[in-house]
Order: sequence, then structure tokens, then C-alpha cells
Amino acid sequence: MTPFKLDSLALTYAFWILRFWLGLRTLTAGLEKFSAKITVQQPLLDEKGMPDPSGAIVEVEKKVYAFSNYHAIPQSLQDKLANEPLFLLDHLAEKELRLC
Repeated sequence: MTPFKLDSLALTYAFWILRFWLGLRTLTAGLEKFSAKITVQQPLLDEKGMPDPSGAIVEVEKKVYAFSNYHAIPQSLQDKLANEPLFLLDHLAEKELRLC
């Protein structure tokens, strides 16, 4: 029985595919920090794409990207971290150092 051999070319391809996938995930996570969801009112369209004659309006949620939407830490995580006892101790220590 021959020992199991790995092809070096296959290992190289596997390495580069993994690096590409991790880089793509990092890039998209970075872009999501600049996203925001906005609600836009649009007229209801019929099956032909024309506005509904009754004048009905629907709210559509859209995702937009802008520098003004930057949020490094999501609000839910900020709230969770604010309630952590270790962060509270660090905050109190900083206040005491400023008073000295």
C-alpha cells in the first residue's frame, strides 16, 4: 500500500481559494460599516409597471452606502459592551485618573 501523497499544486490552489474567500468576507464586512437602511415611499405599480390609478403608496426599504453612515460598532453591541462590568471598571479608573 502506498502512503497518501498530497499534490503540491492542489495544496496551492486550496490555499489561494481560502485566502480569496477570507479576503472577500473581510471586504464585505468593511463595506457594511458604511451601510444604512432608509424607507422610501413609492407609488404602487400594477402588472404593466404603471402607477396604480387609486394613488396607493407603499413604503420600500432600501440599503444605501455613504461615508456619513459609518458605524464601527453596531448599536446593539455598544449597548451590550456598556453593561459589561470590566468596561465599567475601566471607565471609572479613567475618571479617577483625570481627577488627580
